[in-house]
Formats: sequence, C-alpha cells, structure tokens
Amino acid sequence: MKPTNKTVHKPIINSLRLCALLAVCATSAVAQVGTAVISLKDTNGDPGSGTVVPGETFTLCVFLTSDQETFGLTYFLETLEPGCSGRFQIEGRNTTNSIYTDVTNSNSSILAPTNALLDPRTGSPSGAGGDLGANSFPLFAPPNIEQLVACFTIKDLGGPEAGFCTIQVALKGVTGRDANGDPYDLQTQNIATTNYRVEIVPEPSVPMLLCFAAAFLGAARRKGIAKC
Repeated sequence: MKPTNKTVHKPIINSLRLCALLAVCATSAVAQVGTAVISLKDTNGDPGSGTVVPGETFTLCVFLTSDQETFGLTYFLETLEPGCSGRFQIEGRNTTNSIYTDVTNSNSSILAPTNALLDPRTGSPSGAGGDLGANSFPLFAPPNIEQLVACFTIKDLGGPEAGFCTIQVALKGVTGRDANGDPYDLQTQNIATTNYRVEIVPEPSVPMLLCFAAAFLGAARRKGIAKC
C-alpha cells in the first residue's frame, strides 16, 4: 500500500517539534545567566542625591538586587566629572546588617590614602586595593530582594568651586548560582547601576556672616527703639 502524505510527513513534524523544544530549552538556559542592579543610596531624604558642605561627611550605602541567588560581588566607587576627581575620600565602612561580610580588602586596606581617595576611582591608579567587594559564601542572598552590601562614610575634601558631582559604581561583577544550582558570573553588561548626585553648597563667607550679624543687630535695635 502506498503511504499517505500524512504518514510521510509525520517524522518531519516530530523533528520540528523536537527542534522547537530544544530552542525553548536553550532560551531558558540563557535566561538563567541572570541580571543584577547595584544602587547607591544615602540614609536621608532623596536616596539618589544629597547636599554637602565642603569638609563635611555623608553616608552612602550600596545595595544589590538580582534575579538569581548571589554570594559575592566586586565593585569600585568613582566620580564621573573630571573636576570632581580627588574631592571625595572614604573614611569608614560598615557592614552591619549585611550578608556580605567576607570583605575582599580589609578596612585598613581600603582606608589607606592611596585606596580611599576617589581619584577618580578608589584604588587609583593600580586599582586592586580599591576593590570594595565582599562575599557571603557559604550563605546565598535570595533573589529579587534588595540586599544591603555596605555603608560608607565619605568626606568632601573641598575643591575650587561648588556645583554637582556624581558618584558611581565601576568595574563591577556579581557571582552567584541560578535556579538549577549552577554557578554564574555576571560582568558589566548584565549589571545595571544607579548613580548618586552630590550637590556641593559653599560655606558662607566671613563678610556675608558679618552682614547677617549687622542686619540682625539693626533689626533688634529698631525693635528696642519702637518699644521705648
């Protein structure tokens, strides 16, 4: 009996189904690579920006969110604008309430003058000593939950003029494991970041303070005369 067209094409149809299934599996495997976001926030007001007077310190915290489990990251802090290079310096690091406590470089290392200065990047020019990263291994941070990594005390050393400076995360990497338990290593192209904008407000000058004082005394004197 001569086979029908339906019988002849059945193996082809099955092959196409198999190819489609393999394609879906391949897509799922790629999706397991994961993505992450490293964000910078202060502890008051607008998390993406803040105001500082030259010579003051402020706190900047680093957070990590990933769609996969994570157990470590590497990152540096740097200033974006050329005029802000060398203006900020890390004076302390606090990992309280963070799962990432196994730091890559000790506090004494990252606080050394050559590593703590954002010039424009921590650890410039050699780099290695400015790595602020840490690990949580053997623990794993759960996915899709923002995790505190560390908080830094940063000092504005002052500069030629007031204005705006942007602090950002650089040379970043995240390690973890996917839903299948396989390890992964995210590089820059898979990691998004949020920057922190610092508005630098100049201190009042001595002549300006004297003007304020004179105006206050004048107002007080007029008030006293009026009472008489």
